Amino acid sequence: MLEFIEALLKYVATPTIIAVVIGWVFKTLMEKFLEKRFEAYKKELDNLSLSYQIKFTSLHEERRIILKELFEKILDIEQTMLNASITIEVRAGAKEAYEFVNEVYKKINDLSKFVSRNEIYFDETFCNKLKEFVLLGTSHIKKIAKASRVQAKGEFKFDQKILEEAYDLYTTADNDLHKKLIEIKKELVKDFREYLGVG
Repeated sequence: MLEFIEALLKYVATPTIIAVVIGWVFKTLMEKFLEKRFEAYKKELDNLSLSYQIKFTSLHEERRIILKELFEKILDIEQTMLNASITIEVRAGAKEAYEFVNEVYKKINDLSKFVSRNEIYFDETFCNKLKEFVLLGTSHIKKIAKASRVQAKGEFKFDQKILEEAYDLYTTADNDLHKKLIEIKKELVKDFREYLGVG
């Protein structure tokens, strides 16, 4: 019986112990290998996350700058319109009206190009409002140009009725554009405040 136990230990236990040891060594090596792979993947994911975070922060900063620049352009147009309204109120001549038309046209054209270049930074609704404003501004300029031509005729003929007609054209066009400008300005302020988290 002792021989049987010795043979059993020799032929069954020894290979089992060797298999267990080999299995344990293999398991330990695999765990180390997988742990290293996991750490490498984790580091790679952290790097990707950081990269996207930097890109997002950079885009966020770009958007802030664009919103600020847009607001400044709108304020500039508003101020130009206000100055023109005062000029028209004192019944400026056709030459002053023409200069106003030219100045506002340049600023609205500049705004139009700016909006087109930076359209991706605004939501669709707001972008459409900006485009409406540009179209309204262009229409406004045409009305003012017509009014200045009418005014020039009135000055040439010294006709008060024609001058009154020109003044009415100026006023109507100015009021329409100013209402739209106020609406866009409010929306932009709201958007900027939400962006800053103070809104």
